[in-house]
Amino acid sequence: MHKPTRTPAETAISRHVGQTVRHLRKTAGWTIDHLSRRTQTTARPLSKPILCTIERGYAGSNQSLRSVSVDELIALAAALGVHPARLLPDLAAPPAPEDETRAQVLRDAADWIRNDAIRTDQP
Repeated sequence: MHKPTRTPAETAISRHVGQTVRHLRKTAGWTIDHLSRRTQTTARPLSKPILCTIERGYAGSNQSLRSVSVDELIALAAALGVHPARLLPDLAAPPAPEDETRAQVLRDAADWIRNDAIRTDQP
């Protein structure tokens, strides 16, 4: 079975979502268990193990990449009390000039979201 490959932009977006969720959760003084309980009232309840993989950005001992689904993004935003866009990278904000790697990742992410990127992993 073919396992889909993720572009650097997809990976960067998922990692950003996970880092933002962790930051907002910790800022609120919540545990993963508390956030999990808050998601139980959403259309997509999330367990503690799922939340851990989202925050880390990978799943399992082989550290395979972990994407965040749209349903999960909406559930997380609702549980955290923020707009879903708050969890996504701000593609309009210019990165610091000295951070060219971040700048390239953001350009790749913007291309991917607009579907302008050429996907070399497609058959």
